[in-house]
Amino acid sequence: MTSNRHGEGGSFNGCIAGREQVFCCDPPFNGTAFLPVALDRLFPEELPAAAPPVYYESFDHSGKEYQEQYPKYDGTFADDPNGEPFAWTIMVGSESDVQSLRKRDGSHLEAFDCPTPAKGDYSVQSFKAVCTVDGGDNNCEDITIGSVRGTIIRLPEECGPDEWVRVISFKQLDEHHVPANLTKRLYASPKVYEIKYDYNLRQLRRGGGEVHVRFDASAHPGYWDVGFSVLTAIKEVVASSPSGSSKKRSPTEWREFHMDWFEQHQSKKRGYSSNDRWWLTRFTNLLDAHSNYGLKKDYHFEQLLYNAAKPCPPLTAQLTAKVAGDLSVRLDYGISLIGTLRNFDFSEAYAFFNLDGLKVDTMGSLDANAGFRYESQKLQLLDTWDPFGGSFNIKGLWTVGPYFDVTAQIQGLATVSGKITSGMTFTTEKPFMFMFPQSLEQFPSSSIITPHVLNTKIEPYTNANISADGSITLTVVPSLGFQIQLDAFGESLVDTRIASSFSNAMTVRVGASTGSNSLCDGAIYGVAYSLDVDISVQNPLPGWGSGAHNINIYGVDKELSPMKCYPWKSSTNKRGQEMSANTISSSGLYLGGDFAKRGDQTSDTVLFPDILGGALRCPKKHEDPIGRLQQRHRSL
Repeated sequence: MTSNRHGEGGSFNGCIAGREQVFCCDPPFNGTAFLPVALDRLFPEELPAAAPPVYYESFDHSGKEYQEQYPKYDGTFADDPNGEPFAWTIMVGSESDVQSLRKRDGSHLEAFDCPTPAKGDYSVQSFKAVCTVDGGDNNCEDITIGSVRGTIIRLPEECGPDEWVRVISFKQLDEHHVPANLTKRLYASPKVYEIKYDYNLRQLRRGGGEVHVRFDASAHPGYWDVGFSVLTAIKEVVASSPSGSSKKRSPTEWREFHMDWFEQHQSKKRGYSSNDRWWLTRFTNLLDAHSNYGLKKDYHFEQLLYNAAKPCPPLTAQLTAKVAGDLSVRLDYGISLIGTLRNFDFSEAYAFFNLDGLKVDTMGSLDANAGFRYESQKLQLLDTWDPFGGSFNIKGLWTVGPYFDVTAQIQGLATVSGKITSGMTFTTEKPFMFMFPQSLEQFPSSSIITPHVLNTKIEPYTNANISADGSITLTVVPSLGFQIQLDAFGESLVDTRIASSFSNAMTVRVGASTGSNSLCDGAIYGVAYSLDVDISVQNPLPGWGSGAHNINIYGVDKELSPMKCYPWKSSTNKRGQEMSANTISSSGLYLGGDFAKRGDQTSDTVLFPDILGGALRCPKKHEDPIGRLQQRHRSL
């Protein structure tokens, strides 16, 4: 994997103008195998001149099935990093530290008997390879230039889908059988090798040099230009070629386009800076040009939080709590990580996140005829995070991508007889944009958030003993997050999560209405609602702060319905008295006509099960323990 073996030289197949040929996958648009920019513009450190890079792009092709991409998906995937979500990885190291076994990269090895390990299998794997070139003028044993164990290799194409692995051993096999489909293309008695490897990319070759790594991923068309050229953001049409003439960018020449530009202008090093201004300027220019780019997603969720009943002859005590909501957004992001493998240092990390057209609707419903005393923890509504699209995984190194999550909670101490429903929606007038590290000082303003109150309905049932003030709160927190995982040998070394969380809490307030001094022949109810918008960071990357922390963007408390007396119904509401766990309707809550009835994201299971109704008390017994607990709580 030396630059002079396959690169520098004056032959037709060699490199010209001092360029180094890189070891890569088949380039998009049938382009060339040349790195689109010089190495000194990708890494801040001065790298050895003989260190050849290995680079690889990955593209997200889920747009057609899972989300509407903007600019609009046109039915074909061009594999253009300026036109669809992409991830780019480049590794740079000496030939004794980094090797490629791909034929396109010039390897003379042909692999067979390749393993098919599962995604979570980090155990030692092995495959066979046969040397296709006779004599000493081949690179079949270049893995041995270093000390073999700990050398990073790029697996052959036929041993996919894994990309980079660490060599454990390399040995020649005596008189090993070669598959018939390969024999006809080989010389007599070819050498056959066994190569064992694992995914522990952190444990490099003992005594070896450093391996530099850069990772970039984005869902924003044009991020490639910002990340890999010095062109103005989104400028894709005209630039000067080495000959001095204008050259129009075409899909078949996008790699050469960048290289021509750099060779002509030899601009300053880029992709790092002594301060954050460089990144801030590029991100800002990119988003100012097109703030409505990204991955479009719509979510609907419904969840029973609590649903239980217990006998209270001649009636039944019961309580059902439910939350529901919709979230729609167009999410855009760009992230660049620059670091080294030996000490696993990725201290240079920059990212932007942009939520365009954000709208969140949430509603809570409480249907009860019981005393209630309960406090739950916060739990996820979804079994797993819902991947958003635009996500990428490189086994043994990193996983990045956006996700959608919802958590909920119920807590309270009160006696309620009736049905109370309320909710809130909010929209953003401008894109909800933020950047990291925090030193970029780019976070949304609270002024872009506009809340709207939904209809509040309070329907009392029949006479109940409400002898003390109380309240019950339903909380639901939809969030849009982004996960950055760096791992080695299956062990997570970095697990950074950045999330925009939208906490909605509906509180049903209950006033004491039982007693000789009460002027209310019914129930005293009120409804309050709170909305908090936060950006949270867990396990931040170096330079992104220390420890988990929240950045509050917006907060508001609204009294949706003031405390007042609601007379008891004159006739017994049988539904309110005798509803049981197996008669709850699974239909969606009404939300101003905005709810899409999508059963695939609706759950009929109970998030906080209470099979025996242990949190319930009979609502009409004057000496019920819940009343004494409330009186004591009130006196405190």
